[in-house]
Parts: sequence; structure tokens; C-alpha cells
Amino acid sequence: MLRLEPRLRAIVEREYPRFSDAEYTRRHQALAAVMQKHDLDHLLVVTDHRVGNAPQWVTGWPGTVEAYVVFRPGEKMTMHVEWYNHFPLAKRLARDVDVRWGEHRGMQKTIEELKRRGARRVGLMGPLLARKQKELERFFSVVELDAEYVRLRTIKSQEEIDWLRIGAAFSDAGFEGLLHGTKPGMTERELGNLVERAYVGEGGTTLIHYIGVTSMAQPQLFVPPQFHSARRVQRGDVVFCELSGVWWDYAGQVL
Repeated sequence: MLRLEPRLRAIVEREYPRFSDAEYTRRHQALAAVMQKHDLDHLLVVTDHRVGNAPQWVTGWPGTVEAYVVFRPGEKMTMHVEWYNHFPLAKRLARDVDVRWGEHRGMQKTIEELKRRGARRVGLMGPLLARKQKELERFFSVVELDAEYVRLRTIKSQEEIDWLRIGAAFSDAGFEGLLHGTKPGMTERELGNLVERAYVGEGGTTLIHYIGVTSMAQPQLFVPPQFHSARRVQRGDVVFCELSGVWWDYAGQVL
């Protein structure tokens, strides 16, 4: 059962959650300080091939497949997104961003935007395919900033800690669902379903739920597998897990 104090429940019950303007100001000021430290005139913040969460931290949009965000202090950000069916929600969720469809050539369009802005020395936050980075480096001096991004994310604000508390509550609820719902005859797949039913209806998503089932008398596992099998729970088995429920990129973990 999901347990949230009223302050956190109010966050979950919003149509779509959003950090405060003050929180985004804090983040953007931190990015500006990184730019000054490395003598940069622009940042390119990237999700590429479903990898990289920096655009979500900077704009509020989770990135999905591809998102290329151009950032410069004092100017409105631009972001090109890959899939046209993702475009309407990206426009809705991204805060103070000129969201554009990438037309399946998002990197080329981003390079055009950087040229239009007169960019010369560009910081790169997030993973980028090698061929795309080479294309970027044809036109600009590129400075990789992943270590700086990790540093910025290491120290959480109070608002971020609240979102982590929600992710932790989802993780606890998933474990409680597994603990109380497991019965002989259920498959590992059904156990995974028990975990997700505890928080998906509340807006949570899954980072992982690794679940192991093995005989206590003759154990065959020592870590929970990453993918569920059709093996059924039997009397005398032990069930163990590692799971993380997520609230918009903020996850808890139960081991």
C-alpha cells in the first residue's frame, strides 16, 4: 500500500508534476557557472538513443528517444525532439523552451541553430553517438561535461529530496506488494506484476524489479535475475529481489 504524507501526495496528484521556478533558476545558474568555468558560449544537453537524462533535469521533458537542448544564459532554450507524436507532450512539459520537431535530422537542425546563434565553443552534456559528435566537432570546439553534470546532480535540493521520497515510497509499496501477494503456484512474471501494480496506478514507473526464486534446500541462485522466468513458486522456496520504483527520474531502491 502506498503511503505518502499530504505534502508529497499533493505532488503526485498534479496532472503533471513540475518543479518550482526557483528550482529551475537554481539549475540554470549552476549550468551558467559551469559554462563560465570552461569558457563556453553555449551548452548542448542531450538524450540520444534513449540514453541520458540531462534534458529532463534542465527542461522537465524526459527526453524519450532523442532530445537536443541548446542552452545559453539569458536566452530561451531550443529543443529538437525526434518523434512527431512526442512533440505535443514535449511542448507541454518542457519549461520555457522553444520545442521543435527534429524531422529525423535533429542533430543537423541543432547545428543550424547553434550556427544561427553564433556559437563557437560548445559544452556537451549527455551521451552522443560518435558520428554525431564528429559532425558537431566539424563546426564547433566541443568540451565534454558529463563529469560536471554528475557533480551537479550529486547535491540534491529540498524539492528533489521530496521527489526521491516519492520514488522511495513507490519502491516500498512494490516490495510490500511482493511480500504479501506471493503465493505458491505463481510465476516469477506474476511476481513482477505484483510489484508494478503497487505504484503504476499512482503514476510511478519501473527502473528495475529483479526477482529470484529458488529452493532453500537446494539453492540454484545467489542473485536475483534481471529477467523473469516462467518458474513457479513452490513451498520451501525463498523469494528475494532488488527493485526500484521511479517518480519522474527519482528512484528509490529495495535490496
